[in-house]
Amino acid sequence: FGRESSFARTFTDALGLNYDSEEAWTRRLMEAYAFGEEVSQRNGDVPLPKGFARERRFWTLIFMVSAIGAFMGLVAVGFMNAVDKIPELWLNNHDYEEVEDCEFNAGKPYWMAVTTGGGLLVGLIRWMTEYPDSVPGIFRDINDYHVEPKWSPITFLVSAVSLSCGASLGPEQALGNLGGGLATFVSERATTLLDGDDKKLMVLSGMSGALGALFPTPLLGVLMIYELGNPPRDYMEGILVLSSSALCAFVVYYFLLGYTDVHYYSTSYLLSYSWTFDLYQCGAAFLIGIVSGIIGLTAIIVIGICRQIF
Repeated sequence: FGRESSFARTFTDALGLNYDSEEAWTRRLMEAYAFGEEVSQRNGDVPLPKGFARERRFWTLIFMVSAIGAFMGLVAVGFMNAVDKIPELWLNNHDYEEVEDCEFNAGKPYWMAVTTGGGLLVGLIRWMTEYPDSVPGIFRDINDYHVEPKWSPITFLVSAVSLSCGASLGPEQALGNLGGGLATFVSERATTLLDGDDKKLMVLSGMSGALGALFPTPLLGVLMIYELGNPPRDYMEGILVLSSSALCAFVVYYFLLGYTDVHYYSTSYLLSYSWTFDLYQCGAAFLIGIVSGIIGLTAIIVIGICRQIF
């Protein structure tokens, strides 16, 4: 900006900098944003991050979370194959393409035995392992920066059995809990390599790795964690660390998926080539969001009522 600009004068006053020549003003501004955290705290501005990539602990963290992410991609392949193929073994037509598999009141009597037996097996696993009555969900884990490693494998096993026997669940809790539990276990033993904030970021990276393998694009898991929680460290550093784990999981998952019977959906690719945008679709999307919110709230209320009754 020009030296006589009123905006420049206002900006320098807001930063607490002396109004000087253009060269001095620019240097002071750069120094304030690069190193003067006290300026950002006083005025609410976000300074440029320090050169965290020059620090050895940053690259140690990147290496560790990338390894955890790659491992979670491998685990996710096995998990998704199991929960996709096992139900096909007891469905009548061994797939989901026949009307009889989805039509109301067209199931087989032995389906009730399978689902009931699955519930019994889950109960036995919980009883034998002394699994607690309730464990924190993924939303609580994200904000606590901690997942109890002792219960993560049991949560993973119980979820796999439930899904395989017909329970209407999603894989996010199982894999997210396992990734967070593994990262917690490693971070608690890497005391000489990581400090407190790095350990917290590592736990979140374990979850982002699990979500990166499941979502159609890996950064969705990173955005979800930032939406639900408050990751430590600088914003850019946090994004890089969480993304490293998610990208490694994504690459491993989709690379290995091609060698299994489970294939990723190509619907999004087809839509991207065939979809023609119309303005009314913005309004339709808005209405769909409102209806979805009402449905979601209704489901939560019904679940709460059923828990109190049963």
